[in-house]
Amino acid sequence: MNHQPSKQTRPDAPLPRPLMLALAKNMHAMQEYARLSDAGRERLVELSRAATSQEEVAALLQNLTQFS
Repeated sequence: MNHQPSKQTRPDAPLPRPLMLALAKNMHAMQEYARLSDAGRERLVELSRAATSQEEVAALLQNLTQFS
């Protein structure tokens, strides 16, 4: 049985496009994202995948401390 994480949850998996675009537009958010723990980044990525609009992803970035 193969227990490797899926591509979506692997630490080296690419960021979802909407999250990548939102981070590219907000240098402060990108710096805060880099400071998050692995678990915090994973949670943010999961929520950004569930977001239905770019605005929802931008709203997630408004308070990155919730993912610390």
